[in-house]
Amino acid sequence: MLFHNIMTSEDARFVKGVILQQVGEKDSFYEETCQMADELGLTNVAAMEKSQLKKKIKLAVKDKMEKEISTATQGSTKLRFFIMIQFDQATSFNSYDCEDVNLILRLRLNVVDVYSNYKGDISKKRMCVHCNE
Repeated sequence: MLFHNIMTSEDARFVKGVILQQVGEKDSFYEETCQMADELGLTNVAAMEKSQLKKKIKLAVKDKMEKEISTATQGSTKLRFFIMIQFDQATSFNSYDCEDVNLILRLRLNVVDVYSNYKGDISKKRMCVHCNE
């Protein structure tokens, strides 16, 4: 995205001139970016619109991730029952604001202290700091 932003900017921009001078040089930002784009199956990145490029990059990264996961699960005994799932945002989060989603994720990931389990003292009744129950 940075490469696209620079290449579609004004010709008088200093950084664009530097990158255009790197065309054909090995181990340059221009060549490495073009190589990464080729690995993702993208050609002529500078000519694309930003929204179109973002969609293609997201799809290419998702496909590459799914391929890597499927090859890893084929050779592993512990992951043999792994079912490919969609790696998308949960739709249930769309109905909450940002602070509530953050709290839900912190609770689900055990980042928030649950005082009844803290240091093994489960016999003591304590109030939950969030729901007061």
